[in-house]
Amino acid sequence: MTRFRYNDLMSHEAMNPIETILGGWLEDPDLTIFCGHWGNGGVMELLPRGGARLSGPRYDAPFDGLRELQLTTGGHHVHLDLSRLIHACYFVAPSVCYGYRPSFEVRLTNSHSGLRDQFGIGLALTHPYAGYSVRGALVRRYFRRAAEHMDRFPQAVSFICDRLNSPIDVQADWSCIESLLEDVDAGAGNSMRSIRSALRNRMQCREAAG
Repeated sequence: MTRFRYNDLMSHEAMNPIETILGGWLEDPDLTIFCGHWGNGGVMELLPRGGARLSGPRYDAPFDGLRELQLTTGGHHVHLDLSRLIHACYFVAPSVCYGYRPSFEVRLTNSHSGLRDQFGIGLALTHPYAGYSVRGALVRRYFRRAAEHMDRFPQAVSFICDRLNSPIDVQADWSCIESLLEDVDAGAGNSMRSIRSALRNRMQCREAAG
C-alpha cells in the first residue's frame, strides 16, 4: 500500500463536495464536531475553536478516501472515509442541548436516509444563542453556507427543517430565524428561496433548484 505525503487541505485540491464542505466548516471558530446518537447511549463532541484541519489523501485505492480530521491542540483526531461520506444534509431541528430551541447542523452520511441516527459525523454551531436572543450573524452565515453548498453541489447537499416537535415556547426563535433570512434573500439563488420555504412550511427541500 502506497503512503502519500501529508498535505493540509489548504494546499490540496478538494477531491469531492464533502471535502470542500468540511474545509469551509473547519475554519469556523464557533464549531462543534459530533457523532453518535442518544438512542445508542452516547454522543461525542469536540470543540476545535478554529483549530482543526483535514489531511489530504494518504493512501492509494481502495483507501484513497481516508482522511484525518485533526485538532491542532493535543493529539485528538477523527478518522473519516470520504469515499463513503457522500451526502451532506443541513439540518435544523429542536435540540435538548438548547432547551429544545433549534440547532444548526450539517450531517455527513453515506446515503440520503438515516440522518437522525446513522450519519457518520456532524458539524454544528456551538453558540447560536446569547441568552434569549438568536445570534444573527452566526445564523445568517450558517444559512448562506447552506445555500452556497446547495447551489454548488445540488446532488450532494440537502436541507431539512424539522419544526413538528418544537415546544410552543420556542416558536419565537423560529420566527426570528425567518426574519433574519429576509435581508439575505434579495438577489439570492433558488436554494436560499427553497430554504426559506422549508422553514415556513416545516418541510424539507432536497435539492437546489438553480
